[in-house]
Amino acid sequence: MLLAIIIYTFKKFYKKVYSLPRKQVTRWIVFIVLIVVPLLLASNETKSGFRDTEFHMYDVFKADKKIGYIQIEKQISGKNITYYINSEIKTKLIFNFNAISKERVRFKRDTLTESSIFRKLNNKVRINEKLEYKDGGYYLVKDNKEKLITQEVIKWNLIRLYFEEPNRINKVYCDRYKKYQNLTHLGDGKYKVIFPNRSSNIFHYQAGRCVQVDAIGSFYQVKLVKRNTDLVSR
Repeated sequence: MLLAIIIYTFKKFYKKVYSLPRKQVTRWIVFIVLIVVPLLLASNETKSGFRDTEFHMYDVFKADKKIGYIQIEKQISGKNITYYINSEIKTKLIFNFNAISKERVRFKRDTLTESSIFRKLNNKVRINEKLEYKDGGYYLVKDNKEKLITQEVIKWNLIRLYFEEPNRINKVYCDRYKKYQNLTHLGDGKYKVIFPNRSSNIFHYQAGRCVQVDAIGSFYQVKLVKRNTDLVSR
């Protein structure tokens, strides 16, 4: 493809360039070799670097009122898969509630290698931590300190549930609580995860895609509804 573009460029400008003085012809050749070709090569490398990028958007509803959004991005580069989550929720439970969250998760060959969570509640940082896989275990990095969490290899965590139906697993790792939680198959494309604080998420799937998540707690119940305007680039 790259060679074809170069040949096309030469053919397109050959007659014009041929009629120019030798100095100008030399400048044209230098320009193509030193400027055009490197740019084409760089463009080709960038395209092959990230082969696939997928975006999912979910609107968050409390009753029938929209209170926020969750944006999830999946990037595939070679054997690495990286997920990004950005969300903002504004509502009133007992008091005004403004939550901002950013998460990043990376898998290599289906194994979690690192993840990070940053969350603010009403402009105050509540969580800022990182999980790293090294020396055969997962270490929590928080406040410049490391702590071994588990030596069990993590294949599934919650973020994967937004992109893949978990019809062959019965547990999923929860980054927030640093442990595996049971995954219950409810039938009809529904799966339930119960967390240590008794709250739960119910994931709804259609044709293998997560279209809705019910988040249920002691003092709240919200619904994440997937938009139909997903973006996929290759």
